Amino acid sequence: MRNRSLSIIFIFILGIQIISAIFFAMFSDGFYAMSSGSLFKCRDLLSSGGDDEVIMLVFAGLVISLLLRTIRFNRGVSIIEAILFFCIIGIGLWAVANGIDCGELDTTIIEKRDPYLLVFSASSILSALMMAYLVLRR
Repeated sequence: MRNRSLSIIFIFILGIQIISAIFFAMFSDGFYAMSSGSLFKCRDLLSSGGDDEVIMLVFAGLVISLLLRTIRFNRGVSIIEAILFFCIIGIGLWAVANGIDCGELDTTIIEKRDPYLLVFSASSILSALMMAYLVLRR
């Protein structure tokens, strides 16, 4: 495949990833947690965890990678572009891992099967694999 086709695929996957993160923050029931064998919504807590899903907006920073790949559409991926992409992903994952008060990522994905978080997770894996492929293909 040529760089143009791969760029289209990457931009499409990254767009889905960004939109699903934003939709999770805006339209989802938020994160869930498991306590004593029962599933509960963190939004129902008054003290903490009520706005855990807002942390997913960190991934809107991937718009920078999307714009950069759009600008460099016909060219191969530079090392700087790949580093920027993986830094944004890493910062987002760090923020999710350390910024969630109540919610459990695995519980929300496996037990609740939140559609936005499922799409986000799948597109995150695909975008990371695609970026790695684009870098190795240079």
